[in-house]
Amino acid sequence: MLELHLIDNIPFFEVNGWLKDYYMSRIKQNFLTTDSGSVEVEVFKENPSSTISKRSKEILKVSVLNTLKLNENCDIMYILADKCYKEQDARQSYEIIKRILDYDFYYLQIVPLYCACLTELDKPGELYYLAHKLIASNPSLAIAWFAVGSYYFLIKKYDIARKYFQKANQLDKDFAASWIAFGHCFASQNESDQAMAAYRTAARLFPGCYIANLCIGMEYLRTNNLKTAMLSFQEALKIYDKDPAIYNEIGVIHYKSKLYQEAKAVFTKGLELCIDRDSTMYETLSKNLGHTYRKLG
Repeated sequence: MLELHLIDNIPFFEVNGWLKDYYMSRIKQNFLTTDSGSVEVEVFKENPSSTISKRSKEILKVSVLNTLKLNENCDIMYILADKCYKEQDARQSYEIIKRILDYDFYYLQIVPLYCACLTELDKPGELYYLAHKLIASNPSLAIAWFAVGSYYFLIKKYDIARKYFQKANQLDKDFAASWIAFGHCFASQNESDQAMAAYRTAARLFPGCYIANLCIGMEYLRTNNLKTAMLSFQEALKIYDKDPAIYNEIGVIHYKSKLYQEAKAVFTKGLELCIDRDSTMYETLSKNLGHTYRKLG
């Protein structure tokens, strides 16, 4: 990945080593800390046994990222919320997002993820309130119209949703989430060619966006183009290998190809990665694994 190559060529020093941990956490979509991300701090402790001074100085090594996490820094919390959502735990992601918004409602970076969680958890009222507030305060921002589109997508008014996602794309052509959502509108109406065009645009503009590859594969799978679908899923897996949805789709390909042992292994792996057992994905994986066991006798 280009991002990893860039990070490897930045000369980090001991004093700012934690920045490398932060950038790697963002790229890897996981919370990562290393020794290079620690700094030495002076801590004064009370020493009642000493007759000369009641305070003694001690040098401690402290992880900057862990400290930011304990203090619920918005950027660190965003990384954790993003990780939870990508691992199909929308409820936990939603709880983290709510804590961020209680601190700073206009932390706009979180809005696409917030909209995704509200859509997944079927909360149209909260999504309507978010969209209304963003339009009232930031009508010139693509992210505000994205929230409006998300609301109409949730209530299944796909033509209207598409119009607002398109407006968001026009305001900001580098808005990955809006291109993906634009494709979802077409896919929901079985307009596969237009959906593929939107997903391919996202994959081209944002090479590190595994969701674009996942969606392209799902469209190929829907049209029974199994070999090409598998290539897209494998590409998604190279970028991010913790999303149970990818394993579900690969398992479906094995199942359709009558490779039931391979399907069983992949569905099982997906279930192991699925943290929220009340999620739709956990239910889907369980059903597919059940069908596989039935085929295996």
